[in-house]
Amino acid sequence: MTTLVCPRCGGDAAPASCLCDRCGNALLRDLRQIEFCYLALSAVPVSGEHERGAPGYGPRSPARDHVLVETDARSKADDDGHVGALAALSSWTRLVSYECDTKQPEQVTVTGECGFLRRHHSWILARPWADEYAAELDEIRKRLVALIGLAPDPPAGDCMRIDCYGQVYPLSDASGVRCRKCHTVYSGLDLARLHIAQEVNQ
Repeated sequence: MTTLVCPRCGGDAAPASCLCDRCGNALLRDLRQIEFCYLALSAVPVSGEHERGAPGYGPRSPARDHVLVETDARSKADDDGHVGALAALSSWTRLVSYECDTKQPEQVTVTGECGFLRRHHSWILARPWADEYAAELDEIRKRLVALIGLAPDPPAGDCMRIDCYGQVYPLSDASGVRCRKCHTVYSGLDLARLHIAQEVNQ
């Protein structure tokens, strides 16, 4: 049996996946950070931004136009081929919805799009375009992080232990996640079960 090579890192791809477990986990982290950073965006210029130079007046917009592009579901590709975050996420949910013959979120919101993509995470990993999808999510995440400055590491999900309502965060070596409340570590099969639980609960 031939083992596929993960196009993201060169490691062995996971069973029934085009990516390895580590890169697949990174996709879920990217989705959560995209959602976290997107909700922290503000189109209001920060102090010192858009300051007018002498003699004074120019045609600049009073808002942060690059933020408006990221939050506009109708944005088109720029000269570098980049599409706004919300428009890009919506295009992926549209593709998944069509190929899975399932309903796309009615309202185009970052929370709805990210939730939809998380629910179909395992299916997406098995598609031949999973690497392209991963690359675009990584690019979106980097742009949003840059727009809001240094962002706290978002949680990767909720702990599955009974009576523990903590959240799990990625370990520094990307081998799994740990709950910050009860300190339970999820890796291997436990991590796979956690991912399935997250997809079901979205």
